[in-house]
Amino acid sequence: MRVHWHRASFFGGRWDTIVQALTYLLQRYPEFRDDAVGLSRIYGQIAFAHGAAGRGRDARRWAFRALGAHAGQPRAYAALLLSVPGIRAEHVLHLAQLAGRGI
Repeated sequence: MRVHWHRASFFGGRWDTIVQALTYLLQRYPEFRDDAVGLSRIYGQIAFAHGAAGRGRDARRWAFRALGAHAGQPRAYAALLLSVPGIRAEHVLHLAQLAGRGI
């Protein structure tokens, strides 16, 4: 499979939508809790979305949940970075895309 990275994204900047959707997913499918790595990824995505929306306290809370489930979750570390005033989500996303990754 080939993945073509570009700046346009349907969900880009829709941080509240991402938080709501992933929170619903966790409520609807509790079996995610059986997979620590997968659960950590979702927690990390929620943490990042909170951080990108400027909610540092929520970002840290979800980031620590992600790290508690799996300490290697990179989205959690990115969310902790975003919880620092002055760090912008666009910069972190750009770095992730340069590395061939998404959030």
